[in-house]
Formats: sequence, C-alpha cells, structure tokens
Amino acid sequence: MPEKELLDVFRIKYDYHNIKVLLKAPEGAERLLMDAGTIPAGDLQRQYADSGSWQFLPGDMAAAAERQPDYILSDVHELHTVLRG
Repeated sequence: MPEKELLDVFRIKYDYHNIKVLLKAPEGAERLLMDAGTIPAGDLQRQYADSGSWQFLPGDMAAAAERQPDYILSDVHELHTVLRG
C-alpha cells in the first residue's frame, strides 16, 4: 500500500471541491459534497458552519479558502492556482 502522503496528493482536489461547494451553496450542500478528500466532508461542513472560518484547515489551504470569495472561482483548478499564487 502506498504511503498516506502520496495518496493525499490525489485526494486533495476533493477538499478544494468541498470548500467551493460550501462557499457557493452552504445550505443543502450535503448532496454535492464528496467524501473522498483528506478531510471528511461532514467534518469540513460542520467546522465551517460552527466557526464561519477556514482557520481549522492546513495553512495554505486555509489561506486559499479565505481568499476564494473574492474570486468566486468556477473551477477547482483555479482555486489550486490561487493557492500556489
């Protein structure tokens, strides 16, 4: 079995998908969330709903999620670009 960190590289896109879903449609997001990321979708939704902040996410991911509303990105790849930018 590959190391967890290696698998996480392929799973992280689902975390960004879920962040985008929660930003665009916080009500009724359950049907759009994908539980395939590194952070369980239910945990992500619950923590964001409780705090209204993304500070519970890992550093770069939190920074990108906090900036995302300014862009209202249409694509997960664009959010990844914001993270890297």
